[in-house]
Amino acid sequence: MNLSPQQEKFIECYLADETNASAAYIKAGYKVNQTSAHTLAARALQRPAIKQAIDARRQLMREAAHLSRMDIVGFLRETIKTPIGNNDENHRQAQESHIEEGEIKSSTKIKMPGKLEAVKILVQMMGWNEPEKHSHTLNVIIGGDAE
Repeated sequence: MNLSPQQEKFIECYLADETNASAAYIKAGYKVNQTSAHTLAARALQRPAIKQAIDARRQLMREAAHLSRMDIVGFLRETIKTPIGNNDENHRQAQESHIEEGEIKSSTKIKMPGKLEAVKILVQMMGWNEPEKHSHTLNVIIGGDAE
């Protein structure tokens, strides 16, 4: 794939924040206004060489992270299903812990991933927040006998 340095920069910026292709297009050094950037970035993302480069780099990032989609779904599932009282500072999802010393006794506070946030992410990943599609058939007769 022969990509220009500007195209390489566009891909790099786009992969850093895939929510804003227009901003990536401008950061790559293309001299355009915001409206043009939106259109031209969308076109750039459709070019076969750029699509292939983005796909290849995403694959490299997945391999480097050693995480699959199923790994992430599993983590989110565990976050949602793990009872709050069934963990300690050694739990594999414990993000941080600290001991609070009191006059009578001490206690350990453990920070775990948020269940509600895990539900939101899982719902989005699985596409469950899409509205259900229903189809209806309506026969309309205009004029004449309905029989």
